[in-house]
Amino acid sequence: MKKIKIMSQDGNVSSEFTPAELCQEILDKIDVVNKTILTFNIEFVLTLIYKYDVDRSNITICTDDVNVRGICERGRINCIDTMETNMKFDVVVGNPPFSLAGNKTGKKGGAKKLYPAFYEKAVVIADSVAMITPNTQRQHIPFNKFIRANTNKIIPIDDSAFSVNISTWCLIKDNSNTNVDH
Repeated sequence: MKKIKIMSQDGNVSSEFTPAELCQEILDKIDVVNKTILTFNIEFVLTLIYKYDVDRSNITICTDDVNVRGICERGRINCIDTMETNMKFDVVVGNPPFSLAGNKTGKKGGAKKLYPAFYEKAVVIADSVAMITPNTQRQHIPFNKFIRANTNKIIPIDDSAFSVNISTWCLIKDNSNTNVDH
């Protein structure tokens, strides 16, 4: 897996983790032409600009990473640090943080899961959503019920896409009349 290395003006380096090929594969599944787009990842920003020729003024990144914020501000990309339900975008796409950092024990349920809140907010503020989340189909959690009610397609992601041992999928909500299997 290739990581994008980003160096800010102060010399700090940040590694980003969503492979460009995966960003493109996901973006191929949704319409991003002339749309306002919210993402959480610099990799999606770069792919939108350089592969899909999306105007920078149509892209907003939600991040609290000061290095990424500095790069986006210099590149004239809109930056926000929180995603509010009163916002409105045509598309939300990305690979949000799965959980709070700090659970190094590996015990089940130790770290607070963040991805459900990201997806739940995204379906409220956007007409189309494409988001990478852990594959939760074998878990009996309330989020699975929400997925079934608010997702049109689920696309499995090859386990080799990431260097961590987490099975992932891409959840897509669009304006089609299809629903995922119950």
